[in-house]
Amino acid sequence: MARQSSLPFPLRKSSPTPRPPKRKLDVRDAVDEFEFNQEDLPPAYILSDSSDELDDDQDDRDDEETDEPNEEQDEIRRLRTRLASTSLSGTPTGYQRLASATTASGLEVRPGMNVELQDADFLRIHDILQDVYGKIIVRGMLLRRTRWMNNWLPKKLNELCAQFEIECDDINDLSDSMLVIRPLDLVIQARKIVFTNKDFPAHSYRDFLVHGYREYANDLEREDRAVLVCRWKLVVLKRDRKGRVPSARLTLLGEHESDADAKISDEAKRCRFGRHADKVPEVDLTNEICYRPNKKSRGPIRTGGSPVHTVGSSPDEYTYGDFFAGAGGCSRGAALAGLRVNFVVDHDGDACRTLEENFPEAKVMKEEIFTFLAMTEPQPFMHVDVLHISPPCQPHSAAHTVDGKNDAANIAAGYVVLDAVKKCRPRIVTVEQTEGIFSRHHDRWANLIHQFTWAGYSISWRVSCFNEWDYVHKRKRLLLMAACPGQPLPRSPEPTHGPGLKPYVTVADRLNLLPPARRIPAHMLKYGKGKGGGPYDPNKPLKACITTSGGDGNTHPGGGGSFNGAELAVLAGFPPWPHHKFAPACMTSIFRQCGNAVASTVMKLHFKECLKTLKKTDGIEETEAQSVEDGEVIVLDDDREVIVLDDEDGKTADTAWVVD
Repeated sequence: MARQSSLPFPLRKSSPTPRPPKRKLDVRDAVDEFEFNQEDLPPAYILSDSSDELDDDQDDRDDEETDEPNEEQDEIRRLRTRLASTSLSGTPTGYQRLASATTASGLEVRPGMNVELQDADFLRIHDILQDVYGKIIVRGMLLRRTRWMNNWLPKKLNELCAQFEIECDDINDLSDSMLVIRPLDLVIQARKIVFTNKDFPAHSYRDFLVHGYREYANDLEREDRAVLVCRWKLVVLKRDRKGRVPSARLTLLGEHESDADAKISDEAKRCRFGRHADKVPEVDLTNEICYRPNKKSRGPIRTGGSPVHTVGSSPDEYTYGDFFAGAGGCSRGAALAGLRVNFVVDHDGDACRTLEENFPEAKVMKEEIFTFLAMTEPQPFMHVDVLHISPPCQPHSAAHTVDGKNDAANIAAGYVVLDAVKKCRPRIVTVEQTEGIFSRHHDRWANLIHQFTWAGYSISWRVSCFNEWDYVHKRKRLLLMAACPGQPLPRSPEPTHGPGLKPYVTVADRLNLLPPARRIPAHMLKYGKGKGGGPYDPNKPLKACITTSGGDGNTHPGGGGSFNGAELAVLAGFPPWPHHKFAPACMTSIFRQCGNAVASTVMKLHFKECLKTLKKTDGIEETEAQSVEDGEVIVLDDDREVIVLDDEDGKTADTAWVVD
């Protein structure tokens, strides 16, 4: 019995192949910056010369289901292997390049044409090749309907997403690996495809009327004959052995990637977002708008060889907001990176008192996230440049094997992203989550992506280990960045620790940051219940993660007992007391705040990349500042001081804590 199609209308008779099953676009790593220039297609595609390297740390989870290979797939795989060393402008050995070719149905195809394939995908032909046996293949850029994108994109009729799967490990030797290969026999008809960075539904069939009526009678005709529009591109690297997508970029097309008669200024699109959003009138993004925000420079300082750290109090600083702020790990990282913390939201009373201690100039709101988004009207202070959202991770974790009483609320908290983005209109959004949401809960992961793309935000994600960025434990986490329309995505920061870099951070490294006990308040010197066990070498990374109850990582190297509150805080990635304070609370609350925290040492590097991208987009140059010596105190323009702490070698100053 034939499988019934799940389409809301029947497939056309001219396509003998039914709709393919839902595909999983699986990769190992992603390209950080990948852009194709519309004016150069064909024959050239442009790729950047940089990529992120993903630590291939495999766990013991079951393998994902994969499709059974068939003869056609094997043939295409063999062809790709033979063509892998060919440059885009060259002709592979054993092939000749054809100016045109004719399909069995009589359709003449040429480079530069857009065609539909039997599997219902589309191809912009780059070149046509014929081997010595007369077999003809076409190479080109693959495009796929958005409704078949794993629910990552809104399912709009005749909307497409360009696909770029890179199947080489060296980004500097891409050859033609971003192109797909299809036999000529799979081409069924020519199609018109518009590449645009304008908002939906511009340039779609919905714009066309004939004598006041739609040109096509029904969705079947529109599916088969109407114009197609590409607004998105997906860039991924080759599949990992477990068939998952640990890193990728799903972005809107840029101005220079769009057709000449279908583009709008990227600056006109992004002027509706960020701290200036309330000052900009609504604009029609189907028309060209020229809007140039104030590009007033700010005063930065830099410590040692580190990137610029903006610490001035200019009212035109880039701003930051934080949902699910907890004790302020991400907010502290944002402040250290040079962002001004405008507001923070959390439902926990002790956490909010901690936030008030550390960010007196920020608006601290003790609210359930659902109540806040439903009842609070958008205010100017909420329109920030960078917004961080870290919904509870417990129900998504691989360690979560028993249902908890708060599971329903914690899962629902992940569905507020769209409302938060619409209310705050940030230029860049960051999200930190447990790796389990993407490896085990595909529906929740797809929904998270879908919320961003529905709002028109480009996104990138990467599964990373925090010990690459000055953290004491490996802690495998999922980091997602999103950018508003017209705003380029930030890059992931380069690893700072690991082989060939600085040594991984040890327990002793973090504990040595603490001041003498007499300078630490009594409530931070209390100890919890330890996990037992004998002494261990503190000159090694923490053997287990810090959790809300302390966890297996809460074992002092002296043996048996737990860490105290101040020790637990620095191990969780907070600056040492008093550079990040915890309001008086019971030890259980201190443990919970530390266990829920995102390491400020890690997020500082990510927010620096966000700030760098914003400045570059706005045309603001990051000026170099004179290095300072260890222990030197710098007086800022707002009566604050910076104490510079040195590295182990005593030569370079890598860290500067601001003293309020």
